[in-house]
Amino acid sequence: EPFRIEHPANARLLFGENLTVSASQVEKFSLCRFSYFCNYGLRIQERRKAEINPMEYGTLVHYILEQFFTKYSKKEYSVLSEQEISAFIRDTVKAYLEGYLGGSETKQKSFLYRLDVLCANLLVIVTHIIAELCQSDFEVADCELKIGRDIPSYTVQLPGGQNIAVCGSVDRVDVMKTEEDSFLRIIDYKTGGKTFRLSDILFGLNLQMLMYLCSIQSQGSARYGDLTPAGILYMPAVVPNIRADGLDEEKIKNKIDSDFQMNGLLLDDVRVIKGMDKTEGAKYIPVKISEGSPKKCDSLATLAQFGKIFEKLQSTVAQMGEKLFDGDVQAIPLKGGADACQYCPYDRVCGYRRGEPVTVFKMDNDEVFEQLDREGGAE
Repeated sequence: EPFRIEHPANARLLFGENLTVSASQVEKFSLCRFSYFCNYGLRIQERRKAEINPMEYGTLVHYILEQFFTKYSKKEYSVLSEQEISAFIRDTVKAYLEGYLGGSETKQKSFLYRLDVLCANLLVIVTHIIAELCQSDFEVADCELKIGRDIPSYTVQLPGGQNIAVCGSVDRVDVMKTEEDSFLRIIDYKTGGKTFRLSDILFGLNLQMLMYLCSIQSQGSARYGDLTPAGILYMPAVVPNIRADGLDEEKIKNKIDSDFQMNGLLLDDVRVIKGMDKTEGAKYIPVKISEGSPKKCDSLATLAQFGKIFEKLQSTVAQMGEKLFDGDVQAIPLKGGADACQYCPYDRVCGYRRGEPVTVFKMDNDEVFEQLDREGGAE
């Protein structure tokens, strides 16, 4: 028999009458309800070894970028020398080491060497981001914006009267102001690989950035004024490894720039695309201008299509709440592009082997919007 909380009253006692969740928790619920129940209901946690792992590396990179773009305005960082940028990075890493990692006295030479390599890599990353921002009409408006604290949380009310508030932390909020509109884009720094696929939202995945965009657009007017969504972008925040055999300095630089190109979903509006990337070959974003208009690709959506996406996000959050409060926490993992079971610590107790997974498959954007139209019509 599928596992469930038999009495809905017990589900309310466990999760509360109203839920406050992060956008990533919504994705984790979509990946597997039972894993979500174990993690966020029973709060069964894996033991973690105290070490500098990729997660800690990512935290440090995010911290440096937040400190830099909070301290300096575009006018200021556009004239900084490489030496000044490097000095800021090393001073900030040193302060982080003393404040959060117990200081340098107890650290082995190999650990300190890895920090030196990190500083060198961060110089490449920060220099690239500065170049991208200096040629863009977008300005950094906020770093590490807290949804639920700096602006109100994104809240969905269920038919039973319960509220689900979605909170989270946004790496960077950029705004471009024109005479007619103010445009909003969300930047997410990725120290691991990340390729955006719009079709993932049909399975409750890849929601985080879109949910942040929706939250700020709908709840951020007191902080930013009225905003039009310009899109979301994942920005690589790790220096790529390049085989330099037979390559001159210019080709190496071009290869690094290519690997640093962002991906995501952008508004199909020539003002937005030109405002983000003024280079001829779309050096920074995945959309090119052809004959005066954005060239059709899966990285574009119209304003009406963004509206359909936002409706899907609301529906996904509401379905999560209804299932939780109904006690429906059975193991139905997602498989395919994402495998909910691959690193799951609860696989010995879930009983999934007697169940059937949901298979994630890829669709192009036209098919996704046709599916969203069908779902909207059914509702």
